[in-house]
Amino acid sequence: MLILLLRLFVLVPQEANSTFRILMNESTRRLKLSSKKLGSCIEKARPYYESLEKAKVAQLECQAATLKYQRANEIHAAAKETVALAEQRFMSNSHEWQFDNAWQEMLNHATIKVMDAEKQKAESGAEHQKKAKVFEEAEKK
Repeated sequence: MLILLLRLFVLVPQEANSTFRILMNESTRRLKLSSKKLGSCIEKARPYYESLEKAKVAQLECQAATLKYQRANEIHAAAKETVALAEQRFMSNSHEWQFDNAWQEMLNHATIKVMDAEKQKAESGAEHQKKAKVFEEAEKK
């Protein structure tokens, strides 16, 4: 059977389709034979394995949401630190510096970045909570 699969990749399309149909029929025949041999245990076990597959998918989605939340949290923390350092530097050198437009523009940009990061953090946090709940339900089932 493995040889047939290997040949499947090098044959012309019409021959490949023919070989595929032969393999599909053979596999279907073997599955039916195994099904008859095992009896009804396949149908009894199917819900468990379907639930297990859903739980695995939910876990992967939850992990992806966790990573997204962590990234958003790190970006938010970095943006807050940038604003705090800028304010601290300004306050320590306020007697030397003039509060000019460039400085104000930089501070506004940093503040906007903090607000955007906070929004992204909240959205990804809510998404993570939703995915975690779906995963928890799938695990229970």
